Formats: sequence, structure tokens, C-alpha cells
Amino acid sequence: TSRQCLQVMSRLGSMVGPSAANRSASNLKRLLSSFDLSPDLVGSAISALIALSKRLCDDKDSAQNDVSRMCSTWVTELYTSCEARLESFVKTAGQGCTYEISQIERSIFTVGELSLVGFATDEDTSGVKSKKEESSEDPVRGLRVRPSSRLINLIQLILPSQLPPVDGATPVPTPQTARALAFVTIGKLCLRDEALAKECLNIFARELNRESNVIDPSVQSNVLLVLGDLCIKYTNLVDKFLPIMASCLQSGCNAPLPRNVSIMGPDPTQDSSIVRKHAVLLLSSLVLQDYIKWRGLLVHRFLAACVDDDIEVSHLAETTLCGPLLSKQPNLFFNNFVEAIFVLNDCTAHKIYAAAQANGESGSGIAVNFEGICLSKKQRMRIYRIMLSHMSDEEKIGITARLAKEVLAGALESDSDLRWAIESPPQSETPASAGMEEDKRREKALNVMSDCFAVLTSPSARVGRSTGTNDADDVEDAAVTNGPSTAQLSAVRGRLLSKISRKHMIDNVIPTLCRMKTILEKSRSPLLKAL
Repeated sequence: TSRQCLQVMSRLGSMVGPSAANRSASNLKRLLSSFDLSPDLVGSAISALIALSKRLCDDKDSAQNDVSRMCSTWVTELYTSCEARLESFVKTAGQGCTYEISQIERSIFTVGELSLVGFATDEDTSGVKSKKEESSEDPVRGLRVRPSSRLINLIQLILPSQLPPVDGATPVPTPQTARALAFVTIGKLCLRDEALAKECLNIFARELNRESNVIDPSVQSNVLLVLGDLCIKYTNLVDKFLPIMASCLQSGCNAPLPRNVSIMGPDPTQDSSIVRKHAVLLLSSLVLQDYIKWRGLLVHRFLAACVDDDIEVSHLAETTLCGPLLSKQPNLFFNNFVEAIFVLNDCTAHKIYAAAQANGESGSGIAVNFEGICLSKKQRMRIYRIMLSHMSDEEKIGITARLAKEVLAGALESDSDLRWAIESPPQSETPASAGMEEDKRREKALNVMSDCFAVLTSPSARVGRSTGTNDADDVEDAAVTNGPSTAQLSAVRGRLLSKISRKHMIDNVIPTLCRMKTILEKSRSPLLKAL
């Protein structure tokens, strides 16, 4: 294919003869400046052109021996071609005239690829070459050719959903593919210009914060990926936008799909599930690399993604959360289980919910929230089973103890929201709006208590389940081997933990449940069925 040929040329460019290299370089520059190459070929063509430039400068008979200068020349020329094409597009479209969209898409994409010529992930954005770049064997490394301010402005004009009108004409909608590519191009420019990044971060955040029914998934997905790259480059600048990035884990779940979805790369018929997939992969990667922390309710948004209506999204989220993320922080589920019962039920009035939401914000007031997410009983129980299935017996005992102390015992306190769930609501003369609010709070508290009962009786929460036949076999094996094996020690440990669990249930949980049953019977609470 054409891409493979260009890739071969970029790797073997030093072996091409001078005349062939000069001819090939001229042809590539012509194709790039006339925008005859599709976006998927532009990057490979630029790489091949760099390799050919190096070959031409190696020729002793050549008048040019400065690779950086040669590359800077044709990069500047291509910038000029892109600027002219985009200038024409903005004027033509602003007047309501027709235009060739494929040429515009290619020119936008070409600007982004040109901006990355000589880019290194560890380069300084000040524009001064570091010692590492100066000592590099690659003469192009560290090369930075800045586009003109007018070209950057033209790209920014394509970011909004409508193009600026010209001569009083009616505003024209910006093509979605052009917008999606423009955000990617601006993101690439921001990687090498910190001042531009500071200017554009609010634009990116505003685009992600839009209602899902008025934004194209391709645009939102590209913006999210751009923010992810900028988070690695400028961690301190992007950190405050984590709540907006985390909201993409549930993007479009409760909104109608936009029409005429168009995206370069993924299937155009895909809905916003592509945004949620990218959010899972991006955020998990940033957590694993320590660019972001488990701040606020981020872990609970991941848990909600595990029961996404899209099977691919839910499987990806569960695999990521229960795999590398749990391996990085083994006590992740144990530390957040009790909090999850309150968060997944949106029981915001309880202090446990407030403590979970404030986790990791360090007084900044910027934390991931759980707004707009409504999970069914079936979804919540599936989340609990996922978490319990990855806990050790000791952790399950600890979870049971916390549920007994913080939920069951907390429901017996007179000033607790959970008390409303086990008692009849008081008859009071309150405004209708206030009464509805109290009913909602009571319903959420009821759901918390119901989920707590379901978890305590769930088979997933049981400890040390072993059979008598296996115990007898273990004893015989121990007698033959003159010592306990690892399996035997594990079985003995399981039986011991099981006894500890039963003792805790008898001494702490059951007495609390008996007191609670009396109150539930007196108030004829629907929780009696769950109890």
C-alpha cells in the first residue's frame, strides 16, 4: 500500500541515490502542498520527506548540508500552503458558498503533523534546545518551526460549532470532521507551546462539558484524547479538569444520540460509547502512570462503567479496574466498598458520602462527582459482586464489620438519615417541595439499607467455604508428607476465618439486626422483606 511504501522510504532513505532522493522529495512536497494525500498518509509522507532531506544533505556534492535548515524551509512552505487554503475556506464558507471538505480536512491535519517535526516528549517548551537535543545523533530532533499566528487563529476559528459569518451572511455550521481534526491539530500545537495550551484548556473543557445530545462523539473523543496528552505534558495545568474528563466515563448514557455523526477513523455509526471506551483507557493509563490520583468519586465512576449498557464498555472497564488498577492498589475495593453503597445510591446527605467525595481534593475544592448517574438495583448488586469476588477472606470480614458499625448501627442513631429508612415518616405540615425532597432522601436511605442487607446475605461475602471430605483428605496427605502443604494451610486458615466471621456475626451483627427488626415491625417498613 501507499503507507507501507512511504514507511519503507522513511527507513531506507539514506540508501536512495541523490537524483532519486531529490526527485522523490520534490514529488512528496508537491503532493503535500496540493493536499492530494489522505490524512492517514500525511504523517508517513512527512517522515519520508525528513529521511530524504537527510540523504540530500549527506551528499558531498550538495550545496545544502544543514538538515535542520532544509527541513525548516519546506515546513514553512507547507505552512504557507495550509494557511492559504484555510483562509479561502473560512471566507468561502462564511459567505455561504460551497467548498471541498476533503481538502480542508487534509490541510488541517497537515498543520498538526508539521508541528510535530522534531518533537521529543522530554523537550522544553521554551524553544531553547536542551543539551540532550544538541548531542542527539538525529539532526532533526529538537527542530521547532512555529506556524504563523494567523494560521493558528484560522484553526481556532474552526473549533466552534459555527463558522464566523462574512459580510452579514447567515452563520454556517462547521463540518464535524473538520472540527474533530481541528481539535487534534490545536492539541498538537499546544504540546510545543505552553502559552497556547493555557489559552485553549478552557475551550477543551467547555467542549467536554456540553450536553451529549448537541456534540458529535468524534469531537468529544478527540478533545478527551488531547486533554490526556496535555495532562502528561502539563500535569499541573490539566489536573483541575479531571472532574470533566471523568464525566466522559458516562458520556451520553442519558441523552439522545446526535444525528449525522461523522468521524475519521472509527465507524461513523458508532454512538457515544466510543467516548466512554476512550475515557476508560485514558484515565486508567493516567492513573497507572501516576499523572492523576483516585480523587473524589473517580473510582465509583469506574465502578458504574463496569455495568454500562454497552457490553464492550462494561467489559473493558471491568477488565481494567480488576486487572492493572487493582494490582497497582490491592486494597482499592476494600477501602471503597462501604462508601460505594452510599455513592451508588446517591445518598448525598450522609457523612460517608461527603467524606468519599472530599477524598484527595486537598482543600482545592476540585473533586470528581457522581452527578447524573442513576443505577438500578440489579446494576448495583453486580458491582458489589465484582468487588467482593476480588477480596480476601480477611477483607470480607472487615467489610462485614464496617457495615455493621457504620450502616446498621448508624441506622439506630436518632439523628441519622438512615433512621428515616427504618421508621415511619413523621406527619408534619411542610411545603410540598420540601416534602418531596424528604421523600427522595428517605428513598435513597431505604436503598442503602436494602443494599446492605443484600450484601450481608450474599454468597459472595461468605468466608472460608470448605467441605468435610477435603478436610479428611488434607489430614491423610499431611500424615504421608509429615508436614502441612500450602493447600492444607490454606484450608485451615479458611476454617479459622470462617469461625471468626461467625463469631462476629453472632456477637455484633445479629444483636443489631434484632433491635432493628423491632423498629421495622413497629413502623411496618418495606425493609422487612429484605431483612
